[in-house]
Amino acid sequence: MNGIEATARIRRQEQPGGKHTPIIAMTAHALDGDQQRCLQAGMDGYASKPFRPDELRRLILDVCAGGAPPAGRPSPPPASPEAPWDPSEAARLADGNRETVALIVSTFLKDLRQTLPAARQAAWARDRQALGALAHRWKGSLGLLGARQGVACAKQLEEACRSPDIATIQAAFGQLQTALLAVEAALSAWDRSNTPCKSS
Repeated sequence: MNGIEATARIRRQEQPGGKHTPIIAMTAHALDGDQQRCLQAGMDGYASKPFRPDELRRLILDVCAGGAPPAGRPSPPPASPEAPWDPSEAARLADGNRETVALIVSTFLKDLRQTLPAARQAAWARDRQALGALAHRWKGSLGLLGARQGVACAKQLEEACRSPDIATIQAAFGQLQTALLAVEAALSAWDRSNTPCKSS
């Protein structure tokens, strides 16, 4: 059951008593019509990942107060086009908590060691569904890191996996893999320089 189906079931169950449970969609999808589909299904608000904690809190307050969902947030200042990730954007999304940024970085690196080999296997096996699911997963994680090039490549692969064109899928995966390796190298360097040395 996906979020739209779950919302429809909740709304049907609420009808006899008139109860209304606030429901906010949270998705890494950024496709045209997604927000409208969620609202038409009976949801009260929509947040696209990555989100800033202060904006999510404001959305929750607005929804629980019965207000309309706020308009989209302004775009953050762009990072250098050459930068694989943006530490300042990651810090903004982590509410300025450096320990949270360090946790996001270490979690991403650990996850990538498992998911990248799995994606290579899926690409070799021409498994569009598995590859698309991994692209969707990476899109959200890369967004938390302010890795704009990686997000763009992940979105391109996710969309490519909806078609049977294997050549397009393979090309999109190649671009994403290059972006992921660049992010991995940059994050590893940052992680080493921000991990305190342990005394023996």
